[in-house]
Amino acid sequence: MKRNYFYHMRLLCVFLLMHLIFVPAGNAENFLGTINIKIRDFYTNRPLSGAKVLITPNNYIGSTNIKGEALIKEIVPFRNYQIRAEREGYITRETGFVTVKANEETEVFIPLKKKAVIFGTVKESGRIFSFLRTPLSNAVVVLGKEDSGKFTPLDAQVTNRFGYYFFDNVDEDLYTMLAVKDGYVRSAFANVAASAGTLKFQSFVLQKSSEQTGAPEIVITDSKLNPKPGPYTAPARIFLTATNVEGFKEFYWLKQQQPAGAVPLGEEGFFGNVYTFIVPALGKYTVALLAVDDAGTARQASIEFTAENVPPEAVPSVIPGPSELPLIDSAMLFATTSGASAVTAGSTVYLRGFAVDMNLLSPEEFNPDAPVFDVYGNKNGNFKASLFDYEWMLKDTHGNDVSALLTPSITAENVSFQIPLAAQTGETYTATLRVTDDRGAKSQQKSLAITVAEQIEPASCTVCHAEKALGYLATGHARRGGATCQSCHGKGSVHVANNGDPKLSVSYWSGVCGQCHEQFAEIQKAYHSDPLPFGYYEPTDGRITSCYRCHYTQGYIGAIDSGKPFQEFRYTADALPQIPRDAPNISCSVCHDSHRAKSDNPYGLRTGSAGHACDTCHYEKWQNAILEGMAGEVGNGYHYSGQDYSPYEGEKNPHRQEDKCVVCHMSAAVADKDAQQVRKVGGHTLRMRDYGEDLIPGTPDDTLNILVCQGCHAGLTNFDRNGVQTDVKGLL
Repeated sequence: MKRNYFYHMRLLCVFLLMHLIFVPAGNAENFLGTINIKIRDFYTNRPLSGAKVLITPNNYIGSTNIKGEALIKEIVPFRNYQIRAEREGYITRETGFVTVKANEETEVFIPLKKKAVIFGTVKESGRIFSFLRTPLSNAVVVLGKEDSGKFTPLDAQVTNRFGYYFFDNVDEDLYTMLAVKDGYVRSAFANVAASAGTLKFQSFVLQKSSEQTGAPEIVITDSKLNPKPGPYTAPARIFLTATNVEGFKEFYWLKQQQPAGAVPLGEEGFFGNVYTFIVPALGKYTVALLAVDDAGTARQASIEFTAENVPPEAVPSVIPGPSELPLIDSAMLFATTSGASAVTAGSTVYLRGFAVDMNLLSPEEFNPDAPVFDVYGNKNGNFKASLFDYEWMLKDTHGNDVSALLTPSITAENVSFQIPLAAQTGETYTATLRVTDDRGAKSQQKSLAITVAEQIEPASCTVCHAEKALGYLATGHARRGGATCQSCHGKGSVHVANNGDPKLSVSYWSGVCGQCHEQFAEIQKAYHSDPLPFGYYEPTDGRITSCYRCHYTQGYIGAIDSGKPFQEFRYTADALPQIPRDAPNISCSVCHDSHRAKSDNPYGLRTGSAGHACDTCHYEKWQNAILEGMAGEVGNGYHYSGQDYSPYEGEKNPHRQEDKCVVCHMSAAVADKDAQQVRKVGGHTLRMRDYGEDLIPGTPDDTLNILVCQGCHAGLTNFDRNGVQTDVKGLL
């Protein structure tokens, strides 16, 4: 999603040019960090004032002063940051792997190279005397790179009426160039070496072709090259496919028109007669193609389309109350409701408002008010879509508007209401949501129904759900006379009386379990309870089906139930309609199935054992690759030259126990609790370290989940046993 090979290679190259120095920031302690970014000219080392810097994640911004320095304060520490630096006349650079410590100033030196300029002319060879050349307007000059005989276009410019072209944002390198024009024979390739801060002149001469084939046509398609009708929007990937291309062997694509200020997003894809790019902004686009036939003659085709603002989609739902996670931030350790849509009279119903928008792909866009990442890397459980305006309406079973029952107001993102005590069994309340985006576009109304129902005998559920009931009978819920089907799925009287209509709720919010289980408060400290790090429309169709397997509870369950090895299972495009627009990320139901418990699996683990619970989604993560000795097999994990790993490979690894990750991360040996009496480490927090009140690792108030380690390593006081962690950091 936004990340690709070329992007990371750029980060790596700039990172090698950087020099990081850590300087104490004095005695002022606010547990935050500072970054002092120093921008210099690559060759002269002269400070560059007026450079703009952007630090992500969290979008810290600044600009350099006369000393070429930008001091960014109050940075959340202990995270890896990326820094983007840009200045007029210079090539924009991006850095990675910048770490900030609490109460310290991190100095980052970023050298910028001046832009090179390549310009020149394209002229037509004289038809009688070849030396009598006239300027050619609207010719296309293509700038690219050639590697092993393959030419990859990077940019293209059109000549003006005097036949001149200009590339004014070029990094120093060796480039390959050519010129083409409709009805003319393509020029020969020219190699041009560009140097920082210099001008380079390159001219081309084209000859009119005496024979011309028919021009190709361009159509907009999907990724499978099927025609795709509008509307088209931004940001979104678009595919342009040339048809009628028989006899053509070379294809050169050019954006002739795009909205002012549109900045390219991601890498463009040139695949012969197919061109794909992410449409970066709303507005009008014109894309041209120059196709070269077997005789070397170029023919031109073009297409126009407009990227329009698409109205958002409202996504209302009933959730366990009183809100999304984390409740522990509000000193609430348990949820108050199940989030079911069949409830008794007098019950409180909590409604969550959300929206998805094809024009607002990422949480940073549709949720700009989200808190920044904390020192644990958590996003503080912010599940909102705060950019939208919300409008709720509530009607009773007779169609009367009872929106006055909604609190705090009908324009709040999340609302709640109490079913009147006088409501009769079988009556329904219909909640309707409409959202408005930042451009004033309104969504269609989306409704959901809440049914007034009564509790029935648990045995009534077994008539239709016998198999589920058998699994339930083996759970602690049944053995201890605790939760029944209706505790999670809602009251069943109307459902049973009407032969299954309406369907009862199946909610994957952890608050369903959080009505009773203290582990609900613990899991809110784990990464798993964070909201999704991407928006529904942010990944492509092909990518989100991969995300679905691990980041969505329903997707994980489907992968487990497929019976295939988890690491081999993949969803196809057929699964797209079932991927929810709004989801709680990793919930209790990922690991546990309350209908699947057996005597040898009392907690209903979907994988059957604790040891396999993590190596589903984390199968190819480097921790598991090293633990299992699979680094070479899965292409992950770190092996350094001069190091002997043979004593620790596979079954020789002493940490390779039956319960694997769970042995340490869920160890309950350290029982320390925070001020709310929630476990600090281990258990369902999965944490190995609590940073204490000062939020700084390595200080005396840290709590380490280290007792489990001391079982083998007597006397161990920290995780840097024998200085191994220090050695590894030195190798990075």
